[in-house]
Order: sequence, then structure tokens, then C-alpha cells
Amino acid sequence: SKNVNALYNYANFLDQALGDSSRAAEFYQKVIELNPNHVTAMNNYAAFLVEKSKAQAEPESSNALKKAKMIFEKANELSPGLPAFNLACVSSLQNDGEQAKHWLSESFRLGLIDIGEQGAQLLMEDPDLENVKQEPWFLSFCENLRSNTSLSPEEELSKE
Repeated sequence: SKNVNALYNYANFLDQALGDSSRAAEFYQKVIELNPNHVTAMNNYAAFLVEKSKAQAEPESSNALKKAKMIFEKANELSPGLPAFNLACVSSLQNDGEQAKHWLSESFRLGLIDIGEQGAQLLMEDPDLENVKQEPWFLSFCENLRSNTSLSPEEELSKE
């Protein structure tokens, strides 16, 4: 357990302090091999795969996103909600607006998205959400955030 934590901390150091995400990913994988329930390592490794997918051609790009989504979903089973925002981003990148809406609602419900201008701004500026930014539910959700209305994208839709 101490070794697992040391490996995880080293992976984080490589990733955050040195910006060496490829090497960090190797260590996140090792951590997951040693402790298949290490949610933060899963989350970080899957986030690495999402970033990597953006630099890849097809079919590697889609495969990396599918693998990332599987890992985020497993992390979500172990720690419900933790990877919700990441799942929204992956869903958007996969052009799955319904799932993106679901996971953004979940993120909002869990307090992972700030109410107010700042929360709306972060969503509007997130490149991973590009594929859903013109959706009526997304624009409405951002408007609700700006006006401090606490309706999630799914609650907003049920009003219509």
C-alpha cells in the first residue's frame, strides 16, 4: 500500500510538476495494476488518454476515447460522481450529446460546477465540450448558471 502511494505520488509529480504525462501514465497504469480500485489514478490515467486521443488519427483516437470512458465509468462505480465531469467531456468528444447532458447534470448535482458567471464561463471555454456548445439545453444551462438558477440540464429539459 505504501509502494502504491509512492508510485501514485511519483506519477503525479511527473505529470504536474514536470509535465511528463507519458511517463506519468506508465506509473498510473502500474498503480492501477497494483490496486485496481485506485480511483484517482484511474481518473488521471483516463484523462491522459483523452488528451492523447486529441493528437491521434483514427482509429487510435476513437479507441483511446473508448478506453478512457471505460476507465472513467469504472472509477464512477467505485466513487460515484468523481469522474462525472470527465465523462461529460468524453461524451461530448464522442458526439453523444445525451450522455454529455446526463454527466453535466450529475456534475452540477454534485456541486462540481460553480453557479454564477464563473461556472458558465468555464463550461463555455472548455474545448472538450465544443460538440455540445450550440445545443439548446447547453446554452440554457449556462444561462441558468449565470442567473444563479440551480437547474441542471436534465431538470431544464423536463420543464419544456
